[in-house]
Amino acid sequence: MRKNWFVVQQNGEVDQLMVMSPRSESCLIPLTVPMKKALKGLFLLLHHPYLQPITNVDLMPEQNHSVMMPGLSGKGSRKDKIYRVRRPLLVWLRLLRSCATKPRAHS
Repeated sequence: MRKNWFVVQQNGEVDQLMVMSPRSESCLIPLTVPMKKALKGLFLLLHHPYLQPITNVDLMPEQNHSVMMPGLSGKGSRKDKIYRVRRPLLVWLRLLRSCATKPRAHS
């Protein structure tokens, strides 16, 4: 599945990631307004020390995509903890900068 990642900044500070992904053909969740409200409510209730909170969810049925906005923590994600990444935010910023500067091939 192809995902697109974007850094969202407010006042020059890195606050969140925006993850845009196409809907899988095997996905049973409809891209409707009631489902969007249900997902937002679910993510508001979900709290865990190693999971970043999802602050916003949007479903785009016209493009067959979903958009989620997880927080970006300087402490890193669960995967960063498992792999013992020392400076997870720095790793993310380097990755996103390198992706932003690479030219994309058009198909």
